[in-house]
Amino acid sequence: MKKGYGRNRLFLPDGWAKDVELEIDESGNIESISTDKAYEQGDKHSVISPGIVNVHSHAHQRAMAGLGDCAENRNESLAHSFWIWRKIMNHYLARIEPGHLLRIATQL
Repeated sequence: MKKGYGRNRLFLPDGWAKDVELEIDESGNIESISTDKAYEQGDKHSVISPGIVNVHSHAHQRAMAGLGDCAENRNESLAHSFWIWRKIMNHYLARIEPGHLLRIATQL
């Protein structure tokens, strides 16, 4: 069953469009986009824009697992310290190269 969505504004490849109707197919994909159309059914929202891709990764933490524990064991007064762990992580990251990270991420 198709579902329609109305938007006051929608960001399209050629810029902002007004009074937009989206038709969504059964799989959740956009089937059609109509602009400058008075919208009469479905949900009405004010603005829709494309999502931002999150390329943030913590893959490097897999390879450095346990390094913080080693430092904590050498000095009990530093046990479970976020700042010591962060210092070790930054030291590690300063030496990692793109090829290393590719191999680490491939393991994930």
